[in-house]
Amino acid sequence: VYLVLEGQGTFQVGSEKQVLGAGQGTMAPAGEEHGVKNESGQRLIVLVFVAPNP
Repeated sequence: VYLVLEGQGTFQVGSEKQVLGAGQGTMAPAGEEHGVKNESGQRLIVLVFVAPNP
């Protein structure tokens, strides 16, 4: 789980990309390709939760 605390970032989960800002989040299932990129030039703070696959 990714939760944006400050700024704006482009998040990719699988083949889907979305731009998220403060207060927004997304989830990447285990085994799914995922990542985040800061393309804004401003500070980006993201809280990331990781848990083992049940």
